[in-house]
This record gives sequence, structure tokens and C-alpha cells, in this order.
Amino acid sequence: MVQISGKYELQSNENFVAYLKGLGSEISDDLAKTIDALKPILEVSVDGNSISLITNVGSSSSFTLGKEFEDEILSGIKVNSVATLNGNVLRIESNSADNRKGVREYVFSDSELVITYSGGASNVVAKRVYARI
Repeated sequence: MVQISGKYELQSNENFVAYLKGLGSEISDDLAKTIDALKPILEVSVDGNSISLITNVGSSSSFTLGKEFEDEILSGIKVNSVATLNGNVLRIESNSADNRKGVREYVFSDSELVITYSGGASNVVAKRVYARI
């Protein structure tokens, strides 16, 4: 089984600016480009059914699998989310107060982490590829 806990450094983005802009009016073009240019290191910790996702650029999220939690995704956008773990795939499904839906799927391997983002008003699918460090 793939080890999920660890540190991961962002290597590349695909369609991330378009995805961010599709989240809603809260994300300006300039903010989307600024976020896209960041090269965060993501630390993933697993303790039983509890998972923490912490970056070196100030974002963090801790939750229990299968239980709804409040999640701040970007620039103050708060959503209610539920996370599930199936093997090496962590899936987080989110709903905003105005009924926007989104999914973040984290696929872990021995060498990398690929996060696929979908949902939002534009239905753009984006990917971020991280190397395990």
C-alpha cells in the first residue's frame, strides 16, 4: 500500500487559473494568477481516520474521514466538505452556502501526488502535480 503521509512539493499546474476563476467572483484574475504562481510544499499527516493537509503558504485543513467539516478553500471561500479515503485516493466533496459543488481528488503514489479539481461554475477540470520529497 502506498504511504500517504509525507511532504510533497508542487511541480506543475494544468488549467489551474481557469479553474480558480471559475470558482466565482471572489477570485479575481490577479488573485488566480498569484495563486497559480505559488510553489507550495504540502505536508499530509494521517492518524487513524484523522487527516491534516498543511502548506508552507498558510493554508491548512484537518478533518475526520466521513464526517462533514467546514473548509476554507481559497481567499475566504468557506464550504462544507466530506472526505473519504479509498486505498491511495483521498476524495473531498464540497458544497458552498450558495450550492456550488466541487471535488478535490488526491491520488498518491510512491513518487508523487496528483490533485484533480473539478466543479465550480465553469466545470473546468484542473490538475496539480506534486513530487514526494
